[in-house]
Amino acid sequence: MIVKLLLTWLIISVASYIVPWVWVENFRWAILIWIAISLLNTTVGNILRIISLPLNFLTLWLIWFLITLWVISLAWYIIPWFTIWWFWSLVFFALLVWVLETLFWMDAVN
Repeated sequence: MIVKLLLTWLIISVASYIVPWVWVENFRWAILIWIAISLLNTTVGNILRIISLPLNFLTLWLIWFLITLWVISLAWYIIPWFTIWWFWSLVFFALLVWVLETLFWMDAVN
């Protein structure tokens, strides 16, 4: 569990460094962003995933990416030290986080 949490923090930090126009003030604030995204995803994200489970089979899990996108945009709205300048940067950031966590056999941003 601790390894999974640290890996999620590292993925969010690396993705914010790679994606243009995504800005995290420093790695210390990346921990706060990681906590906010994890809490939002654990509460709201999991409820939405359970509700949308039948729709996931039809869309080949695209709905889970949209939920991840919504959770990250909600964290962006809440935390002032996390700035995303363009919508497409948000999409690319969420896609990168989603793909990296899928590669590491983890739930999306959780």
